[in-house]
Amino acid sequence: MNLADVEAYLAVVELGSLQRAAARLGITQPGITRRIQSLERELGTELLDRRAKPVRPSPSGMQIVGACRRLLQSAQALHQHATDGEPRGEFRLGVAPGLAETVLAEPLDRLRRAYPKLSLSISTAWTGELLENVRAGGLQAAIILRTDDVVAPSDRTIEVGTEDVVVAAARGRALPPRASLRDIPDVPWVLNPAGCGYRRNLQRAFDALGLAPRIAAEVVGRELQLSLVARDLGLGLVPRRVLAQSRYRSRVRAVVLRDFALRATIGVVRGADAGALTGAIEALADDVRKALRATHSRR
Repeated sequence: MNLADVEAYLAVVELGSLQRAAARLGITQPGITRRIQSLERELGTELLDRRAKPVRPSPSGMQIVGACRRLLQSAQALHQHATDGEPRGEFRLGVAPGLAETVLAEPLDRLRRAYPKLSLSISTAWTGELLENVRAGGLQAAIILRTDDVVAPSDRTIEVGTEDVVVAAARGRALPPRASLRDIPDVPWVLNPAGCGYRRNLQRAFDALGLAPRIAAEVVGRELQLSLVARDLGLGLVPRRVLAQSRYRSRVRAVVLRDFALRATIGVVRGADAGALTGAIEALADDVRKALRATHSRR
């Protein structure tokens, strides 16, 4: 069995596109097609449902995804043991959107300097999707924002910090003293799209009161959200450290609500088959912890 064929198949499964898989592997799209056809002949079954948009594994193909990942991981580990033991090859890392600016700077620069033979492949997604991709083997590690309703594997998660999440309001917006969600049911909100843990926890708090939040804007990007809050489009949910460093901090204030408070834990989760990457993941976790401490100290 040709490992390049297996690698091509997994790239299509993970990216949902023959074109993107070809770009990842640095070959042509017909080359990807030939490799998958070669693997299908080897196994005697059709692996992709080519009628689906985006393309996805067939029932037979889905059954072998885990085995294919383990095969490539074993081959990579064998190669490392046969050489100098230094981690090499692709390192697939996921990052929660709210952490991208912190994580994708100095910590990754240090990782690249310490492990020059690693080829980084970085993606962002909400924490729930990241954890599922780590579990399935699509990611080898992920940096997540975990709230109380999210369960991460305790034996493979390194906690590196916490985020105090505050309700942000324009300084000119009048709110009742010691306000609660019940007092302000008609006040609009500026939030991340569905899937965000912050928004999910706010929704649960409204559900407990038999109310529904009024959404004025669904946008991604802390500074964009704070710009809309500063213009009094609605209330927002942001980490306290982000508000303290924002260009809009003079126009936005943190509001305490009696019936809603939120804290998130930042963690680095490694895959069950991280193998030789374990040391690199632990080093990354330590550098993320240091970066978070630095941002908190600048508040």
